[in-house]
Amino acid sequence: MPRDDLPALLRAADYLVLCAPLNDTTRGCIGAAELAAMKRDAVLINVSRAELVEEGALYRALADGTIGGAVLDVWYGYPSGTDDRVAPATQPFLDLPNVVATAHSSAWTHALPERRYRVIADNLLRLRAGTPLVNEVRPARAAPHGAPT
Repeated sequence: MPRDDLPALLRAADYLVLCAPLNDTTRGCIGAAELAAMKRDAVLINVSRAELVEEGALYRALADGTIGGAVLDVWYGYPSGTDDRVAPATQPFLDLPNVVATAHSSAWTHALPERRYRVIADNLLRLRAGTPLVNEVRPARAAPHGAPT
């Protein structure tokens, strides 16, 4: 959807589902103005990245009843190690009666483990056979010193 169409979509939507990648263009794309444009009974559902929505603006919109509710499967803070104790947000979203929060698990289904392990097993067979792996992610190569990046 073109960004120019967003105001019309926000005014018309009963549910706004965010499932965009987080990048410089999408970070904070939903702020106070966008939330104010939504229906008072609209529900924001974020299954992507928390930072698509400005945290303070979302909390205020929910606390003030600007929007009807939110379903959050994403958080603003995540632990970086097993011993980290990181708050999921700076705002007390979990204290609001119009927020449903999950632990970043919207992709979990009963079939997920079987699909995941099938891909892993297939890649192990490919590795042994010397054939290209699927879903391989490689870091970007650094440009030689002095070369443009």
